[in-house]
Amino acid sequence: MNLCVHPLAVIIAAAGQVLTIPSEPDKTFGFFEQNPVFMETAIQLDCYFAIEEWDTTLPVNGPQRAAYSRWFPAIKGPYKDVNGLVESLNKALIAAKAFRVSPDSNIVFIVREQALRDQRYVMNQKASLKYNGTPSGCLKKISPSLSVPRIVTFGVPQGDWKTQIAIDAIDLPVRSIVTDYLPLSQYPRLLWVSETDGNFSESWVRFNARVNIDYFEKARRAPEMTLFGRGEVAYYANLHRPQAVAAARDFVETRMKEKDKTQVRWAMFFLGKKKDEASIPLLLKHLDYLYTPSRVLEEAYPALGALSMLGTDVSVPAIDALELAESDLRIHLLARLIANVEGQEAALKAFRRLENRAPDPEIKARFKKARAFLEKAGL
Repeated sequence: MNLCVHPLAVIIAAAGQVLTIPSEPDKTFGFFEQNPVFMETAIQLDCYFAIEEWDTTLPVNGPQRAAYSRWFPAIKGPYKDVNGLVESLNKALIAAKAFRVSPDSNIVFIVREQALRDQRYVMNQKASLKYNGTPSGCLKKISPSLSVPRIVTFGVPQGDWKTQIAIDAIDLPVRSIVTDYLPLSQYPRLLWVSETDGNFSESWVRFNARVNIDYFEKARRAPEMTLFGRGEVAYYANLHRPQAVAAARDFVETRMKEKDKTQVRWAMFFLGKKKDEASIPLLLKHLDYLYTPSRVLEEAYPALGALSMLGTDVSVPAIDALELAESDLRIHLLARLIANVEGQEAALKAFRRLENRAPDPEIKARFKKARAFLEKAGL
């Protein structure tokens, strides 16, 4: 987990619209992270938020601006699930809408309804981008894909200059580009806030690349182990507890048998972080468990992320699993896993060799698909 502390505010422009770097640090994210209702709700449901403000009375680049807090009182809790949270928010919000881009998404957007309907609004516009670098650089690169861009910066650049992201977006909404490629497990519960003036001529995005680990300090100092039903809290609180490894393994095994699989990803990540080789068969079994749609496979499929932390010890079991894979999804995930731990070129060479040697046509076909996936996707 990357615990670097770098809030991000960068530029992006479209159709006469400008997203800018604010002139001085803001308190956008501390407001949310220090409020127990917001943090407990987000951690309990294991979900994230992005807030899009529009047409507020304060100057768009003013340090006193705090419009993003207006939606916060609508979050009351507790909620049964993310869907219940969204339904409750939409009953409470005025002139704004809470939504997820798909029913299985764990990211909740809160947007002014008028902005959501307006084609001039930058988040509604689409762009294409192939990019490797930091989120700040990503946002600067989006602008040329949009119509009639104008770019203006204010003050000294601030931002997340360390988190590395890889984007391969073709005709995606800007909202998706600035969200879908983020490493969610390394980000706090409020991913970003965007702010836009009334005529859509100026906007900016502030990313929050800072996990507030102080929030978990009380649990970490407690004499007893934190149960993994508390998800992210248990992940951070139990890192120094040897007995937590077996507890995490048991939690994954038990929770994956239930309909509600909330928090299972943090137990998976914990096993990967602790490099628990005994969990390899369990994680391979649940490799295709989807936490949330994401273009970062290791975030979408947390068992893949956990296994990738274990290193080359997973290679032989992963190849054995690949020979028996019953779906294209599992073939793709296993191919990615082997490439993650062995390297792209080594994985491709291994798949070619195994494909040529495989006596069974079905096994041969699986290695061929694995190789094709890596050649197409790249790493």
